[in-house]
Amino acid sequence: MRWAAAAGAPPNTMPLLVVPVTYIARATPRAAIVRLGVPDGEFSFAPGQAVSLGRHGLPAAKFYSIASAPGDLRRTGEIEFLVGTQEDGRFDAHLAALAPGALVDLKGPLGSFGLPAEPHPPRFVFVGGGTGIAPLRAMWRHLVAFNPDAGLEVLYSARTRAHFTYRDELEQLQTAGRITLMLTTTREPPPPWAPAEARSPEPEVRRPDPILSGRIGLGHLEGPVGRGPAVHLLCGPPAFVAHVERLLDDLGVAQESIRKEGW
Repeated sequence: MRWAAAAGAPPNTMPLLVVPVTYIARATPRAAIVRLGVPDGEFSFAPGQAVSLGRHGLPAAKFYSIASAPGDLRRTGEIEFLVGTQEDGRFDAHLAALAPGALVDLKGPLGSFGLPAEPHPPRFVFVGGGTGIAPLRAMWRHLVAFNPDAGLEVLYSARTRAHFTYRDELEQLQTAGRITLMLTTTREPPPPWAPAEARSPEPEVRRPDPILSGRIGLGHLEGPVGRGPAVHLLCGPPAFVAHVERLLDDLGVAQESIRKEGW
């Protein structure tokens, strides 16, 4: 995710690391997963923070939220980002021709979006739109590792099924009973209901599709809000974040229980 509003120190006063690209993979038609190798002990951050990234030696750079947790860095020596691309997979000019082995200027971290200070509340509701899922992933991975008793709910909105990132990870956490998950698409109609197994001796059974269609609305949020006190963490395009915040206000969620980041 590209981070647009820098909080804290300006980029030219932040520490600079020159680090290599270790991994690139197409994640969606409009985004790629990029991992950078970081020397042990030379970088630390809190889940939800961002950094400035640009090709080494080029003047242009943009801010991106970190999509991995601090524990991932300690374990793998890498930090992960969800970077927007053109429809043909090309990166913007500040990361032009990015490939494994290329050097990147990394400045940061910065930003105050993230988890509340200890002690943590009993529940967290993550609401993400598009690549806004990146910093939310850093937070839920941190909580899964270090706060196993926390209740976690993820509401994730994307253009189409092809635009969901980290869907496999989310569904594995859901299957393990670690999170409650809701996925919804905004630019495709719901598919036909799936028929039963071809060899089943029973009459055809029609099953509802696990992915919903349409914008996140009051009906999607009533369940999470009704399950009790929680911190609500919102990230995505500014209009998306403002829309969800209005819905939470309509449902009586206190402003101090909402943390948000728009890009």
